[in-house]
Amino acid sequence: MNFLRFFLVFAVCAMFTHSTKLNASHYMGGEITWECQPNGQYIFTMKVYRECAGIQYGATQTLTVTGHPNVATIPMSRISQTDMSPTCNPNPAFPRVTCATVTGPNQGGVEEHIYVSNPITLNGTPPPTGWWFHWGTCCRNPTTNIINASGKQWRLRAAMYPYTPPGATQPLPAHPCFDNSPVFAERPSTVICTGYPFTYNHTAYDPELDSLAYSWAIPLKNNLNMPVGNWAAGYSYNSPLPSTTHHPNNVPATVNPYTGEISFTSFTQGAFQTVVRVQAFKCGVLVAEIFREMQITLLSCGTNNPPVVPAPFQDSTGTYTLYTDTVYAGALVTFPISATDFEFLPDNTPQTITITAAGAQFGANFTSTTT
Repeated sequence: MNFLRFFLVFAVCAMFTHSTKLNASHYMGGEITWECQPNGQYIFTMKVYRECAGIQYGATQTLTVTGHPNVATIPMSRISQTDMSPTCNPNPAFPRVTCATVTGPNQGGVEEHIYVSNPITLNGTPPPTGWWFHWGTCCRNPTTNIINASGKQWRLRAAMYPYTPPGATQPLPAHPCFDNSPVFAERPSTVICTGYPFTYNHTAYDPELDSLAYSWAIPLKNNLNMPVGNWAAGYSYNSPLPSTTHHPNNVPATVNPYTGEISFTSFTQGAFQTVVRVQAFKCGVLVAEIFREMQITLLSCGTNNPPVVPAPFQDSTGTYTLYTDTVYAGALVTFPISATDFEFLPDNTPQTITITAAGAQFGANFTSTTT
C-alpha cells in the first residue's frame, strides 16, 4: 500500500515552553534497526531524536545486547547530525524554529543523530525470547502525559527472534544472516497543530516483504523490564495522546494494526511521549520487532485550516468519495491527486503545499518529476 503525506507549511511558529532548565539530555525518541549484508554479517543503525536545547549526544554510542552468549555490546559511530525542526515562514521578519534559535524544551527544535555499527557476526540462534539490542540513559524531555518525565531514564530497543522455515525441524542459524529488520521510511512527525483531524504514518516496510503488524508499546526506563510508569490522568501507553477526558471534542489516537496509520483529533496542547511497535512475521512466525519512540508536540496554530484534498477513488455508485482502493498485484495503478489551500502566511504570501509519495511497492526506476 502506498501512503501519501501532505505537508502544510504553517507560518505560526511560536511554540510553548514547559521549562528552560537545561539539566538533562532532553531525549525525545529514536529507533534501532539492522541490515543483512551479502557476506552474512549485520550492520546496525540507531537514530536518536533530541530536543535542540538539551545536552549534545556524543560522536560514539554503544548498543547493549541481551540474550546472546558471546556478543554483549556493539560499538556505533555517528554518521550524521541533522536539524529536523519544522519548516516555517522563510521570511526573516517572522520567527522561525531551528536548533540555533530555541532556548528551552518543547519549542519545536528537533535534531536527528544517526549512528551506524561496523559489520558484525552474530553466531548461534536466538532463543524464543529473542536477542535484544538496546540503548538508554537519562533523561527524557518534559512531557504532558508522563509525570516528572524530565527525571526519568529511557531505553530504545529492538529484538531478533528465531525462525524455523515451513517443513524444517530446526531454526535457521543467525549467521549467515537471512533477514533484515523492518525500517521506517519516514521521519517522525514532531510538531502538529491542534483543532482538526490529523493522520500520519511512520511508513514501516520490510525488505523481504514480511507481514507487518503495528501497535502501541510501553516506553521504558533504563532497563528492558522497567516500564516508565507514572502516567498523567487520562493517559496510558496505548492512549498516549489527549482524549475526551481532556476535551470533549478530542478523538483519541488509534493505530491501524495493518497499515500503521495513526489518526486523532486534539484540541489539547502539550508534549506527549508515544511508542509504536512494528512486528515482522515470516510465514506467520515472528522474526523481528522494532520500536519507534517519539515525543509529539501539539500546539495551536491559530486560524489555519488543512488543505482540501479531493478523494481520488470512486465508490460503488461511481462517486469520488474514497481515499483507499484495492487492486490486483502487478496491475498498473494511476489516479489523479490534488490539494488546494487559499490561506496566506502572516506576510500575505500564499502557503506552500507539498505532495510526496512513499512505499515499498514503487518500482526501482520510479522518479518524481512534479510536486
